[in-house]
This record gives sequence, structure tokens and C-alpha cells, in this order.
Amino acid sequence: MADEQSSAPLGGLLESWRLSMEVAEMSSNTVASYLRGLGSYLKWCGEVAEDPTFAKVQIQRYMVASREEYKHATSTRILYLTALRRFVAWAVEEGEPVLNEVGGVEYPDPGTALPPAITLEIHEALLATCDLKTFVGKRDAALFMMLLTSGCRASELLGVRLEDINVRARRMLVHGKGKVDRVAPFTSATALAVDRYLRARRTNTRVKPSEKALWINRNGGPLLYRGLDSMIGRRAKAAGVEGVHAHQWRHLWAGNFLWDGGDRGSLKLLGGWKSDAMVEHYTQRNAAELALKSYDELYGNK
Repeated sequence: MADEQSSAPLGGLLESWRLSMEVAEMSSNTVASYLRGLGSYLKWCGEVAEDPTFAKVQIQRYMVASREEYKHATSTRILYLTALRRFVAWAVEEGEPVLNEVGGVEYPDPGTALPPAITLEIHEALLATCDLKTFVGKRDAALFMMLLTSGCRASELLGVRLEDINVRARRMLVHGKGKVDRVAPFTSATALAVDRYLRARRTNTRVKPSEKALWINRNGGPLLYRGLDSMIGRRAKAAGVEGVHAHQWRHLWAGNFLWDGGDRGSLKLLGGWKSDAMVEHYTQRNAAELALKSYDELYGNK
């Protein structure tokens, strides 16, 4: 039985796992990340000439190699271990002969490193690269404003349909994680940017009348995550900044909300978080500044 369990769970299992994640409506970015994590482990097994048994000691050795040889960041190692856990859990549930010891491998200590930051100055620099005389420029400006003021995850924003947004009311229906919908508000400045984009969208001859996606690519089809990621990369290069990605706006939005007087309970609801720990995670960079601001307001410091 041990030999049977040690056999490599490859072949059609990878595509079957991909299919199960897609049917579960996991975001394409999450699916790609999990497949990348499993692929990294399988690559290491090939380099050391071992079958991927998913034994505890084997995975522990891989995690050491991930840190020491591959130089993966802590966040990447946590993600890749999560991918292995998800794959093994799925395989066991499907009745596949997979050795299930991955649960005994502890996650790397994330430490106290703060998430990478993006500032309002960087946001404004990226916004300045958008030519509002063009369709793409209007679209990108509206996207940047939505990222800044709605607090939506990139996958949520890209999943918005035309019927989901009310520009005049400055409200948007968001289809969040775990199939939980919520209403995301946005500012008047964002409403103006979106209205400008929608007028351009209506006159874009490449967009089919039947297309329901709010955000459209150059060819008239739905804008996907890789398209958004590529756009941000081009804009960042044009603005002369590095290391920018869509998720950083969510941290900036959360910090701005508290700085401007919002409360943590409202932030939790607006951000679609189920735990207070996630609120702390997204606002830890601003904690010291907020404490100093509270002190100054309490004692009248100017």
C-alpha cells in the first residue's frame, strides 16, 4: 500500500485539478498561482530525481530549497505551500492514491515585514500617463480611479458587468470571494472618470452590443487580469516607477479610509473581509501615523 501511495499523482490529475478550480469559480489569477506553486514543487522533485510523494520530510526539504536555492520570498513560499495543501486535499477527496502528509508542514513565519507600498504620488504619476483623448487612456484612468476609491480586488473589479454599476448613485455590485456579493461605493471623481470611459465604450465600434463586461480590451472583448497587469506595467514604466501591481491599491485605499476618519467596522464590510485580522493586515503600515494623528487631535497639536 505504501508503494501505491508513493506513486506520482501526475498525468491527467493536474488538468482535472485545474478544471475543478475553474468550476468552483476561483479567479484565473488564483488558479494560475496554485498551478505555479505545484509546478515549482514538481520541478524541484525532478531536479533531485525523486517522485513527488507529498511526504512531510520531502516537502520540508523542498521548502528549504525554495528559500535557500530558489530565493523565493516568504509570501511566495506561503502561497506555494498552500497550493500543495489544496492539491493534496482535492486529490484525497477524489479518492486518488496520494500520500497526505502536507498538513504536517508548518508555514514559514511571515515576520513583521510590511506589504509593498504604493503612494498617492505614484497613483497620480500613473494617472498622468493616460491620454484622455484615446479610448484606452479613458479606460485606464477610470480603472486607476476605481482601484483607488472602491477598494475592490482586481479580480472583483474585472468581473463587474454593465448592469452592475450605477454611476449616478456611485455604487457598484461586486461579486466577491466565496460567491459573496457586496455593494462597493466610489467617489464623485471616479464617477466622472467612469462616465467618460462609458461614453467612449458606447461609440467603440469594436465592442459588440451583446458584450456585458464593463471593462473592455483593445479588441472589444473583456479585459482579463493579465491585460490589467500588462497595462499597469506599461504605465509604470512610462511613469518611471517600479514594482507596481494592482493589489497595492487595496492597501492604499484601506489606509486612506481610516486616515480620513472611517471606522474599522465599516472598512471590514466595504473590503469584503471576514476577519478583523485582514483589516489589521491591510492597515498596519498606517498604524503609527494614525496613532500620531489621534494624539494630535486629542491634545490639539498642530
